[in-house]
Amino acid sequence: MAFWSKADIEPVRKRNFLIRVFNSDEFYTVKSVTRPVIETDANEYRILNHTFKIPSVPRYSDVTVKFVEEGSLKGLENAIGVFYKGNFPNDANPNAVGLSKGDCCTDIVIESYESDGTKYDSWTLKGAFIKSISSGDMDYSSDDFVEPEIVLSYDYAVYEKN
Repeated sequence: MAFWSKADIEPVRKRNFLIRVFNSDEFYTVKSVTRPVIETDANEYRILNHTFKIPSVPRYSDVTVKFVEEGSLKGLENAIGVFYKGNFPNDANPNAVGLSKGDCCTDIVIESYESDGTKYDSWTLKGAFIKSISSGDMDYSSDDFVEPEIVLSYDYAVYEKN
């Protein structure tokens, strides 16, 4: 017997997700992604013998996206190109250093799916930009895949349940 009340219920699995650039049909297959986390601080105020806790302004934590490096697909290179639109410093464009928010921000959608393939929910990261890029680790003692990692910062997130 399952731990939930009905035997015909199928929980949403962690593995059923896609990431896409907003208003685009191009999906990016990634190994893992952290979903948005909303944090707030508790400010304490004391009035006479009572202490009251008031929440501060909520803020969103960064989202981490891990790819698996696939030699011919160039997933990391394509993802960087989406954000920097040719303004990323490289051999072809060595002087690309100053980026404004409008040059490198876009909306990113994280969609999760039920086991039958229907869309379950989605998070849209508004004004997302790359905060850091890690090209992965190399290790002679390991047969693991190379996993580049991008950390995305964003203004806010919109949740939609389907």
